[in-house]
Amino acid sequence: MIYLLDTDVLIDLQNRIVSTIAFVAGLGADAVFATAAPIVAELMSGLDAPARERAAEVLADYLYLDVPWEAAVRAGEYRFEAARRGRPMTAADSLIAGVAWHHGVVLVTRNVRHFPMTDITVIPPN
Repeated sequence: MIYLLDTDVLIDLQNRIVSTIAFVAGLGADAVFATAAPIVAELMSGLDAPARERAAEVLADYLYLDVPWEAAVRAGEYRFEAARRGRPMTAADSLIAGVAWHHGVVLVTRNVRHFPMTDITVIPPN
């Protein structure tokens, strides 16, 4: 199974949050961890240079999922629908959801309410 780890989960791992580490470890030895452009951008924007370097070293071991045309279009649809429901969605979150949808992976995030879509699988890390 491939798990797309959202920014908040990566921050927890970097900060050595025991419950998140245990959850991720519990996903199994065959679990594949992934990242994508909007997650990398969010993560790196909150780190100083040494921390960015350490994060880049860790993320180099993750599967990198691209953001193809179909994922970007789906992200726009998600954002449009969220706005129609009166629950605006950030561009980054809509792209993360589009990537999860396009690649058929499980999104792991503590911010489950940010991802109300029914066509992707979203699980919290605790």
